Amino acid sequence: MFASRRVLAGAAGVSLVLLVASVLGMAQRIEVYYRASDHPLYVWVRVGDRSFGYAGRPVTITDERTPEGAEGVRVTYGDATVSAKATIEPGSAQLPGLKRHEDWMQVLRFAEHGRAALSEVDRGVKTGQIADRLVLVVRTPPPGAAEAPNEAYRRDWLFDFYEFKPEGGFEHQRLGFPKKRTPREGEMAEGSWEYYAALTVMPPLWKPPQRFSNDAMSAAGWTLPLAALAGLGLTVSGVALAAPRKRGAKGR
Repeated sequence: MFASRRVLAGAAGVSLVLLVASVLGMAQRIEVYYRASDHPLYVWVRVGDRSFGYAGRPVTITDERTPEGAEGVRVTYGDATVSAKATIEPGSAQLPGLKRHEDWMQVLRFAEHGRAALSEVDRGVKTGQIADRLVLVVRTPPPGAAEAPNEAYRRDWLFDFYEFKPEGGFEHQRLGFPKKRTPREGEMAEGSWEYYAALTVMPPLWKPPQRFSNDAMSAAGWTLPLAALAGLGLTVSGVALAAPRKRGAKGR
C-alpha cells in the first residue's frame, strides 16, 4: 500500500513539473508568435449609448420607421445622416440604449494596437496619440431570406459598414463573409477589422469555428498536448492519493 502511494506521489510530482514546464514553454512560444506576427490586432468597445461625441462632432441614434412601417435607426453624425432598416425584428422598446437592436446592428469603437499592451492603447487613445475608429455594422440577409434571416447560410450574408470619418461624413461598404481563406472580390478578408466587426452581429451558433492553423494555438506546438496530458496525469494521481484507504489496509 505504501509503495503504491509513493508511486502515485511520484507520478503527481512528475506531472506537476511537466505541467509547469509546458505552460511556461507555451507562453513563451505564443509571445514569440505575437511579436513576429504581422496580423493586425484590435481593441474593441461596443457603444450602447444613443448620444455621444466622436471627432469633435455629436452623434445621435434614434429609432425610426419607414413609410412602409418597417423599423430601423437614424444615425446623425454632425451634418451627415444615414438610415439603417432593421433586418431582424428589434427587441422591446423598453430596453435601454441600443440593446433592442444588438442582434442586427452594432456601433463599435476600435483601435489597432499592434503589439502594445491594452493599457498603453487605452492611454494612447485618451491622449490622442492613437486614433480610434467608429463604425456602424449592419447584418443584411441575402435576397430571399427576409422572412428567416437567421436561417440563411452564413456564406450568403452581407454586411454593411458605415465608418464615421474624422473629417466628417460616412464611408459605406457592403461585403460578404469569406467563403474561402482567400477572399474573392466583394468579400472581407479573414482577420480584417471588417471580419471581426461582422462577428458581433452574428448569432453565436453561426459564428465560424476557430481555426488552429497559422495562429497562436498552432504556434504552441508540442507544449499544448503535453500540458493537457500533464494536467490529466496530475488530476488522476491526485484523486487516487486523496481517495480513502480501504479498511484493513493499515499495517499491510
